[in-house]
Amino acid sequence: MGTGYTRNDTANNIADGNVINAADLDGEFDALQSAFNASTGHSHDGTTGEGPQITSAGLAAGAVTSAAIANDSVALGTKTTGNYVAAGAVSGVGLSGSASAEGATFTVTSNATSANTASTIVARDASGNFSAGSITVSGTVDGRDVSADGSKLDGIEAGATADQTAAEIRALVESATDSNVFTDADHTKLNGIEASADVTDSTNVASALTGLSTTTSFVGSDIIPIYDASAGAWRKGTITNGALAGPTGPTGPAGSNGATGPTGPTGSPGGTGPTGPTGPTGPAGSNGAAGPPGPTGPTGPTGPTGPTGPAGTPSSTFNAVGSYAALYTHATGSGISVGSTVSGGTLRYNKVASSSGGWQGTGNQTSNNGGSSVSGTWRNMGPNQHARFDNENFFYGPALYVRVS
Repeated sequence: MGTGYTRNDTANNIADGNVINAADLDGEFDALQSAFNASTGHSHDGTTGEGPQITSAGLAAGAVTSAAIANDSVALGTKTTGNYVAAGAVSGVGLSGSASAEGATFTVTSNATSANTASTIVARDASGNFSAGSITVSGTVDGRDVSADGSKLDGIEAGATADQTAAEIRALVESATDSNVFTDADHTKLNGIEASADVTDSTNVASALTGLSTTTSFVGSDIIPIYDASAGAWRKGTITNGALAGPTGPTGPAGSNGATGPTGPTGSPGGTGPTGPTGPTGPAGSNGAAGPPGPTGPTGPTGPTGPTGPAGTPSSTFNAVGSYAALYTHATGSGISVGSTVSGGTLRYNKVASSSGGWQGTGNQTSNNGGSSVSGTWRNMGPNQHARFDNENFFYGPALYVRVS
């Protein structure tokens, strides 16, 4: 916190109608100079005695330059806005991006893909899947040693299973060479064959035939055994076919082709097949070249006038703009009120000479006599200068003036 302005004239000597001593003015000037000291003066932070905070509306465009701000004196925080990145870059497998100017857009791109592509970042597709080549694991996956488990799997033949049913085992046995399965049906068939049965024994066959019952009600559809001499094998056939069987006649002539039948109706179209899965998204393309700068927009309206800036340090050069002086007025009339401005030509900073060659000892200055004037325009800072008429002349007391132009 700096040193703010505190009025030095606590006794209020600088007031209308009072005699103002140089010490009173000097004390006020010292207080003003201390308040506006470049390093220890008031800080304009809004606290008592420090002056109001200076907002951006109170600063002219370009008023704050880098030369006016010391290095490392501004800390970024929650009350700062704007762009701060001046330069930066990112690199690595599948990553790229850089910025090299204040306010530049820092964009990071990657070549992430769900396809099995070398030197890319692996990313899952819309279904949560991705492809990859060989994956080497030095530790475990979900607590399992993948390498050891893989060795166990290599020792198991393809399609092996440990939960086969009896039917599956039987089917496998039947499918092997020379390993037909003896079924319950086969057992029933065997039970129906008499002991020492022999169908090639003529004695047994003759005995079986003569043992059949005798009938006289034959019909043509009854079955009789027939020996096929051409095939050398026994057959069966009906009595009618056996009696009528003769040699095979010649093949008859081929009949004429029948008429072509009508074209059948067109079948209905088959249903549309299911849509295949969406392919992985391809890598992002490189950024295009920057376009040309756009045309300059129209000049905006003039902003409002900012508040009046703080008063400058008073000048210590006599008769210069900003300097103070205790002056008499040379004009006639009703006087000069506090705050009024008047031409320096009507003001005097010394008394007129007396007829004896020295200076008049009175505290008043006659309006009709000479004296040294000042330049420019001056403002009465107090007290009011009131004229009084004495011996056909107007007399005025001194007042504190400041040159404003």
